[in-house]
Amino acid sequence: MGPVLDALLAELGETRTVISPALPVNGRTVYQGYLFVGEQLLNESGMRHHPVTPMEDAHGPLN
Repeated sequence: MGPVLDALLAELGETRTVISPALPVNGRTVYQGYLFVGEQLLNESGMRHHPVTPMEDAHGPLN
């Protein structure tokens, strides 16, 4: 995500953004830096086998 966000910020002439990977209405929550789909870690959910962007790591601290 870093390079994509850097390019977006540069294009918009901005220096900061807010990122929120959680979307509770879709069952996505973050707890202690780990993204969950329902009660499963992202990398243990069906998203692990996504054909274009497999999700192999649920840990994504935003510091």
